[in-house]
Amino acid sequence: MNIAIITTNMGYGGAEKQVCFLANGLVARGHSVVVINMNVYGSFLREHTQAYDERVAIHTLHTHLPSPFVNIEWIAQTKRILQKTHREIVIGFTFTPNYLAEICGKLLHIPSIISERGNPFVAIPHTWSYRLRLGWINKADGGVFQTEGAKAYYAQILQQKSIVIPNPIVRPKDIAPIQYNPNNKWIISIGRFDNNEQKRYDILLQSFARFHALHPDYKLLLYGSGPLEKQLKQWAKELSIENHIEWKGVTSSSMKMMAQTGGIFLITSDSEGISNALLEAMAVGMPVVSTDHNPGGARLLISDHENGLLAPLADVEKLSHALCEYAEHPELAEKCGKNAQEVLIRFAPQKLLNRWNEYLHSVIANKK
Repeated sequence: MNIAIITTNMGYGGAEKQVCFLANGLVARGHSVVVINMNVYGSFLREHTQAYDERVAIHTLHTHLPSPFVNIEWIAQTKRILQKTHREIVIGFTFTPNYLAEICGKLLHIPSIISERGNPFVAIPHTWSYRLRLGWINKADGGVFQTEGAKAYYAQILQQKSIVIPNPIVRPKDIAPIQYNPNNKWIISIGRFDNNEQKRYDILLQSFARFHALHPDYKLLLYGSGPLEKQLKQWAKELSIENHIEWKGVTSSSMKMMAQTGGIFLITSDSEGISNALLEAMAVGMPVVSTDHNPGGARLLISDHENGLLAPLADVEKLSHALCEYAEHPELAEKCGKNAQEVLIRFAPQKLLNRWNEYLHSVIANKK
């Protein structure tokens, strides 16, 4: 197959990781893959560019017109690339690439697939311009979603042609699974400090403060960076926990860090697709606590009290209680950490690549 994948940028976000995973996996199977980088953020995050296989051809778009006319340049340049490289199918990752894939697919009479990796109920604004583009996206020839909940956002006609394929996970050979150690008094959380309405760091800090009042020997390790960091530090000071938090910055390998550090993983988001950080924590054998965030990613990963602990959204009492359960019952933490590693089987890369491969073939065949 001759495949094109459209992405907003080449940075370190969850969707960008999946673009790289899919492109590398498909070329390894003998397919021709072109990645079209819309370059939305310019040189931003350049140092975090994903590690692409050298056989993946990367084309970066260059725009000069002001918004909203930039869409004209995106469409014209993408159309030329698809024609010149003789693509048979085009895949978009996230909203704007999805729209671009569908428009160019229709113009060139090749099938288009959209891929939603987050929570569209939150990520897509309710404005006329977004609703207009959503109308086009719903006309795509197929869709790939992380969860059934995310798929349910779109029109029935698209849902009927779509499939659910979660993110893959693999634990590198140089990373050993951990054995839960109750002497490692760490609560670990990882994420960008840029959207509290989604990540709910206010809830995370309040939950830790309540937990810490009962277990004062624990510390909170926060990995990440972003414009909210100053606000988070102010909240920590107001909760009198500033001396019990370590601000660790961005880690180059979150999975390796968690395997070396141990402790308990905590995520308090209201909205996620499937959190890569949560998936990686489970893969190394950490006991995890997560909100039952929309549209169902945590629920897909976690069976409560079997391989992790689930708590309702924004429920400080239930979240702090879950942390206490692990701290006071190390046998539960050990069991959940051990069982959590089953995600390595459920979400094995080759298994998910097989599903992508079969689905792409079926969409091309249905278009003929």
